[in-house]
Amino acid sequence: MMKRGALVFGATVEHKPGIDFLSTAIGALEPLVTTVGIYRASPPITELQKYIAKLNKGKKVHYPDLSVNMLSGLVKAYFRSLEPEPVIPFRLYESFIAAVQEEHCEILISNLLDELPYSNFILLETLMAHLYYVSSKSDANKMPPENLAIVWGQNLLKPKVETPATILGDVMSVNTFASHLIASYPFFFSANKLVERRQAWEEQQATPEPPHQKHVQLPKEAELPTASPLNNKKAPIGKSLSSRGYIKALNLVI
Repeated sequence: MMKRGALVFGATVEHKPGIDFLSTAIGALEPLVTTVGIYRASPPITELQKYIAKLNKGKKVHYPDLSVNMLSGLVKAYFRSLEPEPVIPFRLYESFIAAVQEEHCEILISNLLDELPYSNFILLETLMAHLYYVSSKSDANKMPPENLAIVWGQNLLKPKVETPATILGDVMSVNTFASHLIASYPFFFSANKLVERRQAWEEQQATPEPPHQKHVQLPKEAELPTASPLNNKKAPIGKSLSSRGYIKALNLVI
């Protein structure tokens, strides 16, 4: 559930004002990507909170007037505040942590990304397109994928209940996961994959809801045969754009 009064921060991945904010803030950041330590340095917390409150009230912000630290701080705050869960759902946390332990983890990670809801997938692709572009300027900004991952990992992938054990024990795996996403963006979010996900989403939207079936009470002595479809349900299984294409992709989900 979205927090009351959350127009941008504390909103859901589908909430259009939040998506509009993200595309505008990232666009304002792109001319500044050669700044040394981009995303590593944070703005003063009181100033950051002031802009968060302003945006959540629907007030105008002139993004070109903001410092690189303020812009990057707002983008991080947006992802950190997503409700009711991060861009990567809690249910996939353990699976991603396990995947990065394996030798051929890229394939496992790619398969798990296919399980993201479409809106989550597009939002994550948007961020990764941007961070891949930032990392491509690492000779100037000193922020290669592994450095960006330290900043971003726990904003993207975290358990539903955080404990000292998960925070300290999984931090390396979380950062490794984020580093893979950024460094291998063209693999995880290829143009073909993005088209596949879009088509699957359109087909899902076009499929009519099945008619409501009246529940039939079975006699007490009756048992479902082992071959019954009711005993054999399968869970539904829910990539790219250049750094200039993500804004258009965001609008696909609206």
